[in-house]
Amino acid sequence: KLLLNFAGRAFRRPVQAAEVAPYAALVRSLMADDPKKPSIGAIQELTYRAYKGKWSKLPQFSTLEPVSEGVLADGLLDIRPAKMKEHFAMVFEGKLDAPKAGKYRFEIASDDGSRVIIDGKGVIEHDGLHGNSTRKGEVQLSAGSHDIRVEYFAYGNPNSLRASWSGPGLASAPLSIAKTTPKQL
Repeated sequence: KLLLNFAGRAFRRPVQAAEVAPYAALVRSLMADDPKKPSIGAIQELTYRAYKGKWSKLPQFSTLEPVSEGVLADGLLDIRPAKMKEHFAMVFEGKLDAPKAGKYRFEIASDDGSRVIIDGKGVIEHDGLHGNSTRKGEVQLSAGSHDIRVEYFAYGNPNSLRASWSGPGLASAPLSIAKTTPKQL
């Protein structure tokens, strides 16, 4: 009824529900939040594995057993599922959809070490003990799906992980949750 009143004022004549139904459906679909649908530029099929330990560099993850693992349905990197404040590491894996072929830029800010790997190739190496700082890297991608792997470790507290990417047909898009230093659970 509210929409009908609004449309009547906008068109300056009485309108029927059938006239505004397609517009109402479009607006509802654009406003609907589907938690299973990642945002544009987000990581598809994103999984994580969390590990407990003290490292001064990224560990050899293939030799470790995760203490927890799961899926991040929103497609954004998030260290909170580790549920640890310090002495932990995480591996995130999923797929990125490059809208067009071209050079893509990746950026990661972490406290402590991190690494970004696309299609098995290292794009950013930001390893070691350090405060929150940023590194950037570029890679040529074909249009379509690409494997992404992000490795991260935290020695002490505070800890943080932020990432984004941009390229042809894609303005800067976040790969991580928006908070710079997410509150630990």
